[in-house]
Amino acid sequence: MAAESRTTLKTYFETGDTPTQAQFANLIDSFYSLVSDFKILFGTINQSGTNAPVLTIFLNSTGFTPSFSYTGVGQYLMTSAGNLDVAKVITFIGTGQASRYTPNIFSDTSPDSFEIGTLDNAASPDNDLLDATPFLMIVIP
Repeated sequence: MAAESRTTLKTYFETGDTPTQAQFANLIDSFYSLVSDFKILFGTINQSGTNAPVLTIFLNSTGFTPSFSYTGVGQYLMTSAGNLDVAKVITFIGTGQASRYTPNIFSDTSPDSFEIGTLDNAASPDNDLLDATPFLMIVIP
């Protein structure tokens, strides 16, 4: 069976058509191909004081695990050599249990690291805001 384009798949299911077994299999293979190409890293982040954030991983199909370091008050660096291309990696960091900060994530000039900043209610950099914070990274092929 083969992965087909959406345009082709839609022609199998036009009014009055009777899709064949092979056409239905192509539909399934095409959908699986689309979602299976994405790689996911899912977990939670914790950080206290001037310690580096710690990532607890629940699911990781990326083939790599980024490391974290503390770089200053409310500033952290997520690093993984060659794996964090801003054009192919989407990272989401939720709010912690206190829900009182906004994480800021942006790429530096290399595909090796992202900077993460945490802000308190007054929009000032602050530590100790990453507390059981949801973390999701999607890597696009």
